[in-house]
Amino acid sequence: MSVPTSIVLRPAVPEDEEFLFKVYVGTRLDEVAAWGWDKAQQEMFLRLQFKAQQFHYDDFDDSGKSIIMDDDRPIGRVIINRYTEYLHLADIALLPEYRNSGIGTKVLNDLLAEGKQKGLPVLLEVAKTNRAGQLYKRLGFEITSDIGMHFKMEWRPEVAPDSESFRNIDPE
Repeated sequence: MSVPTSIVLRPAVPEDEEFLFKVYVGTRLDEVAAWGWDKAQQEMFLRLQFKAQQFHYDDFDDSGKSIIMDDDRPIGRVIINRYTEYLHLADIALLPEYRNSGIGTKVLNDLLAEGKQKGLPVLLEVAKTNRAGQLYKRLGFEITSDIGMHFKMEWRPEVAPDSESFRNIDPE
């Protein structure tokens, strides 16, 4: 499958909340369904967890909250915090039917190009069980620390050997 050339980001707006919930459900439904709950219990739990996630992301600058679009169709979300010392990928998620098609890689490569152009590292955290960790490694991210259920990872633009390391930067 070829990556659509029409992938763009647009700012997220309050009217995107139901779509963002749909994206969130797509990342958790298989796990929650395995617990044996009925549909109403699953829905209630997922809405509570989604609200908690949204509350956490309220601390992030709205300018970095984007909807991933394929033509006029919203297909995912990405949250990127842009600091003077680094870029922080806080979240990226696609609807299930758009995964494994190169779209996430394209969005990430665009972020890495921004980091390279600005001379800034890109930092993220990924759950140890998340398959995306392999994608991040393939794109050049390295594990910088083990923080329990997650790894902190970092991608650095090519820098001169005598340049100061970015390893001491801690997003949040």
